[in-house]
Amino acid sequence: MKRRSRRLPPLNSVRAFEAAARHKSITRAADELLVTHGAVSKQVRVLENYLGVQLFERSSSGLALTAAGVELAASLSSIFLDLHRAFSAYTTPTKKEYTCRLSTVPSFAAQFLVPRLRAFQEDNPDISLQIHTTNRLVDLEREPVDLAVRYGAGHWPNVSVEPLGGGTLLAVCAPALAEVVDPDDPCAILTNTPLIHTHSTSEWSAWLDQAGLTHIDSQSGLILQDFNVAIKATIGGHGVCLLPRLLVTAMPSASSDRIMSLAGNVPSVKANTGMRRSGVLGPRIRSPGTAARRGSE
Repeated sequence: MKRRSRRLPPLNSVRAFEAAARHKSITRAADELLVTHGAVSKQVRVLENYLGVQLFERSSSGLALTAAGVELAASLSSIFLDLHRAFSAYTTPTKKEYTCRLSTVPSFAAQFLVPRLRAFQEDNPDISLQIHTTNRLVDLEREPVDLAVRYGAGHWPNVSVEPLGGGTLLAVCAPALAEVVDPDDPCAILTNTPLIHTHSTSEWSAWLDQAGLTHIDSQSGLILQDFNVAIKATIGGHGVCLLPRLLVTAMPSASSDRIMSLAGNVPSVKANTGMRRSGVLGPRIRSPGTAARRGSE
């Protein structure tokens, strides 16, 4: 008896859907598969027509998986992982073509870079990334560093400067401190709570001026030179701290559950603040900006 072959959906469509579902983006899926945005959209529609179900909800706000899409994406994720493992024994490991030497402060490396390393390595298998942490401002012309991430306004000479993320500073504290505050006047917590400064007192000075809280001494409190230390002090209930939104939103849940932003009509300071990427782009790294920004999304 002749065995009937198993009927499978178009494999190109399956591959396009799996990439789009994993990235939650048609554009990123197209970048990964080295095809156009329209080609991925077309293949996803082919799969939807084949299955007779809608896999994505499409709206002006973006792309979201339907219930059927979530279920199929979960199954395909496991299947593609098994395929990768099955063929890895027969493929030659990719040779690292470029080396990117990145200098940054310990807090940014721990809170932002490390959770994104796997995604970066998957997207850039030909780049060997070396991360050097220091609070010192490195000399990109004299030291063996390709890129550097530093907190500041970006006015550094002789380098190419590009914003990595929004520079908004959030006033944050431990939830226990906020429990004793009038919810209609969250800034009242600052009257009897120490300020925690990072690097200098200028950010709190601008924040308090904008809030109209000129009676509070912006020069008082703790001055801590590292955001990691400042975050630990804030979680420990030692005061209220101004932290870049980029670091606050990048915190793992274990830390984010123990820190909260002051609510209500609390001002945000943007001037002269921001996480910046500066670098002299050498021949090893032709276009690092896309990879860096992709990690911050």
